[in-house]
Amino acid sequence: MQVTIKQGGADMGDKGSKDKGKREQQKAAQHTPKEKRKLKREKKQK
Repeated sequence: MQVTIKQGGADMGDKGSKDKGKREQQKAAQHTPKEKRKLKREKKQK
């Protein structure tokens, strides 16, 4: 059995400062928390 060790790439625990430039934009929420609660209550009452 042969084990190969990858050199270079960012491993799971090694991301920190290298990854900051690649951070993805968070999607805008479709509903505010207040609207979500209201929809949830309406759904429960049906």
